[in-house]
Amino acid sequence: MALKDYSWDAAWSVKDLKKVQSTLQKETKKAPDEKAHKAKKQQLERAINDRKLASAQKQFELEQKKNELKQARNTFQQVLGVQQDAQKILKEHKEHKAVAKDKLSQKFSGRKIRNPKVRKQEVVQEIREFKLELQTGDQNSRGETKLIRNIKERESELIKINQYLANNVQEVFNNYEAHSKNFNEVFQDFSQKRQSTDKASLNRKKLKEHTDSITEEKKAISDEIIELATQKKTLQMKFQKECRKYEDNMKQLTALHQLLTHKENVRHKKADTAVHVQHTMKKNEARQKKQEEKKAKEEKELAEKKAVSEKKRQKAIAAYNAMQEKLKASRTVSTSYSVSGGAKKTAIVVNDPNSAEKDLCRNLIVLCESMAPQQRKKKKKNVRLVYRADSFAKFNQVGVKIPKYSKNLADTIKALEQRIVAYDEEPQTEEVAEKEEEEPEEEEEVVVVVAAEPEETVENQI
Repeated sequence: MALKDYSWDAAWSVKDLKKVQSTLQKETKKAPDEKAHKAKKQQLERAINDRKLASAQKQFELEQKKNELKQARNTFQQVLGVQQDAQKILKEHKEHKAVAKDKLSQKFSGRKIRNPKVRKQEVVQEIREFKLELQTGDQNSRGETKLIRNIKERESELIKINQYLANNVQEVFNNYEAHSKNFNEVFQDFSQKRQSTDKASLNRKKLKEHTDSITEEKKAISDEIIELATQKKTLQMKFQKECRKYEDNMKQLTALHQLLTHKENVRHKKADTAVHVQHTMKKNEARQKKQEEKKAKEEKELAEKKAVSEKKRQKAIAAYNAMQEKLKASRTVSTSYSVSGGAKKTAIVVNDPNSAEKDLCRNLIVLCESMAPQQRKKKKKNVRLVYRADSFAKFNQVGVKIPKYSKNLADTIKALEQRIVAYDEEPQTEEVAEKEEEEPEEEEEVVVVVAAEPEETVENQI
């Protein structure tokens, strides 16, 4: 839930503030879904745990394969060592065979003659037969040429046989064949050992590939765990950010509600004050008219008795002026007089010592009313209230416990109203000034009007 930032100022009009309040209420209609957040978080945690379990299994499998690979490498080194030893032996036999072959090449360059002595006799016998047939036979020229060629081939063979026998080639051939046979036997053994080495190498290669494959799978699982952990961290940070934003907007809504309530109270108070002032003005006008009529009547009577009451009237005016000075000095009352003459004058000044405390109680009542949460269809949770630092001192001054939660506001307002009544029940000080005249003929009528000091506004008190 993306929440926007709305800025406003206390100097704005009620209409503009209500627009911001309405928009904020729509944006903060639903709090961040903690249940859905926990479910998604738990899902990610389960996925992470599953991946960790799979990683542990792959690690166990990897350790096994590493042990098998280590054994395969040791086996390969062993069979490779055996092969190398057999190769050294094969090399020695190969060198012996090469030496025997070189000796044979030096003594004879043809094929081996199985039984040179017997073959020599056979060749000699064949040469005799060919010569005899050439001498006694009846051949054409072609047959004679063939016999001559056969005789020459046999004679050439006979020369090789004689050379073969003279150089003792048979013994050299036998030596070469013995070395060749030994070489072949060693080569067969070497081939078997090389096959064992190839098999061990192939097994090592397969285990290495399998180990690398498991390593790659484990790395992929680790990457998945990192990705899931990153998603979990991002989810948590996003939820915390939404919660902070929601709380900030709720604080703004609370502040807006208090400000709007205060503005409404001020507006209503001003309206009530205007009505009261208008009513007071009408009442004063009627009273003033009555007083004027009465004064006219008194003046008429005074005019008739002017000669008699002139002295008394002057004394009454002097007493009136003295009382005015006293009222101005106390700044609590204002007094107007209607003089009709008399022997006795009395001025009563009422001084309320608890007027400041009662005004403070009224202002605190306005503060509590402004902090009351709006009524909604759904039951609102109990809200913790926030005050300025000087508010605690004001509640302590009137002896009323400051409300901490919105559910305590009604009780606090009731306690403040009872406190005002308690102040009114306390005895008030009265100042009585009496002045007597000898031989009273007529009484002077004194009217005392107590003018209360203007109440301070909520902004000045709170």
